[in-house]
Amino acid sequence: MAGDRTVVLESSRSRQHLVEVAGACPELRRAQTIGVDSRTSCVTRGDSLIVSDSAFGLNHSGGLGPQRCLIKGIY
Repeated sequence: MAGDRTVVLESSRSRQHLVEVAGACPELRRAQTIGVDSRTSCVTRGDSLIVSDSAFGLNHSGGLGPQRCLIKGIY
C-alpha cells in the first residue's frame, strides 16, 4: 500500500509500519523496489527510502535512476 507521501513496510518481525516521507515522492506510488539508506542499523526519521519503479533499480519513467525520499515519520 503506497501513496506519494506514505507507504506501509513490513519488518522482519512481521510488524507493519506506516512510513511518511517529507514532501511528495511520486515514484513511491508505483514502486517495484524500495530500499532503505540508514545511518544506523535501525531505520529512523531522517533516513531515506530509495524508490524505483523497476524491479532492477532503474527508473523507467524518468530515466534518472532511483528516487531518494527523506523519512519524516514512522508509525
